[in-house]
Amino acid sequence: MCALKDIIKYFSLSFLIVLLFPLPANANAGLPMIIIFWPLLCLLFIPIIFIEYGVMKRRTHALSPSPPLFWPLVVANLFSALIGIPLTWVVLVALEIGGALLFSQWGLDLNNVGSYIWPLTAPWLYPNTLQHQWMIVAALLILLIPFYFISAWTEGRILAWMTKNKGDKPLIRKAAWRANLYSYLFLAIFFSPWLFLEPPHFFISFSNTIIRFFLELFFR
Repeated sequence: MCALKDIIKYFSLSFLIVLLFPLPANANAGLPMIIIFWPLLCLLFIPIIFIEYGVMKRRTHALSPSPPLFWPLVVANLFSALIGIPLTWVVLVALEIGGALLFSQWGLDLNNVGSYIWPLTAPWLYPNTLQHQWMIVAALLILLIPFYFISAWTEGRILAWMTKNKGDKPLIRKAAWRANLYSYLFLAIFFSPWLFLEPPHFFISFSNTIIRFFLELFFR
């Protein structure tokens, strides 16, 4: 039988520990990737803002007068990071659970075949994939794709809504897509070296301790 029960059981737990920074852990429930991606996104929030601001400024220089971009961009990114990306992750996990149900109907045990279909389980990795550091980093890189689309769309809408001149809105929305392309390329470059590097041991020990604490606190 697949680990569907564990996935559902610990679904809400990810929101309780989302402010922490756990790296690979050995919990039977697997690893909800939002608890790695979201803190990293917060850590890199400032460089992301300046990358997007530089691109937006360049793409909208033809607008006269030039609309204020910095603080609206901060607001748009906060909305995307705090609401858009977590909600997108929830939808992806729901799709993953639906896929798990479908596979279970076919008589497949995802604990056994998870290592072969792990790209489909990128939102919430199964326990057997946690043996490999590169799979966790690869899952982060896979998640950049849907997160890019939701970030670019929401930020473009918010920036256009905060712009007074209606004629500028289409260009600003288009510029938001380009700005997010550069910021997500930055994230991809930031994550990629960890495909070949191991995280410091004390990070792993701390992460395991924190996850065990919450599992025992809420589900023992």
